[in-house]
Amino acid sequence: MLAGAIYKERVADEDGSINMRKSLVAIENWAVVESVISPSYEDLQPGKHLMGNVLGHASLQNTKFIYTSRILNVFPGVVETLNTLYQLGEPSEEYKEWERKREAGLLPEAALRAKTRDFARPREDNRKSQVA
Repeated sequence: MLAGAIYKERVADEDGSINMRKSLVAIENWAVVESVISPSYEDLQPGKHLMGNVLGHASLQNTKFIYTSRILNVFPGVVETLNTLYQLGEPSEEYKEWERKREAGLLPEAALRAKTRDFARPREDNRKSQVA
């Protein structure tokens, strides 16, 4: 599957239930956070949110930096939210550093939820961030 491909057709599953296929969108420079209100780095798992730069989002064509809706499922290289599948590109440098420290046991308990204040956002982009 290529990012930007749109899959918004209704399909009947084997059990007869209706399934809505979702858009596949690329996300780069991403990190996992608890929520938009209280952003802190978290493990990649259902219930959390992604934030990052998107490419190929049908309804957010002019937006680069987003917070996603809650993560429903995590697959190898792909994260599913309510309406979208996100193809994971490279995580942000800050998030990779947080993961390295966490895996090495170098973060004190309080720092496991490191604030994302310093998350690198593109400076040249003056468009508003949106929740997807």
